[in-house]
Amino acid sequence: MSHLKGRMPLSLTERRVILIFMDLISVNISLFVYITARPFYSRNPERVLDHPGWFILLSIIWLVWAWSFDCYESRVMHRLSLSL
Repeated sequence: MSHLKGRMPLSLTERRVILIFMDLISVNISLFVYITARPFYSRNPERVLDHPGWFILLSIIWLVWAWSFDCYESRVMHRLSLSL
């Protein structure tokens, strides 16, 4: 435990912000991969630039869904069985 000396633990709010940030990154990377890897469209990453609203809409839907199911509450974040 000597390597943890001097390190400040993250507060609950900081953990929540990091979790939200990582969730949004994961969701948007998944959408990017889906858009660029579909076999019936050309594999053109510029296609993403044509539809920035998809990323915004998906992020908003994800956040509303997560908050409606209390995914970012401390009692849920700390218990794996509740968070799955």
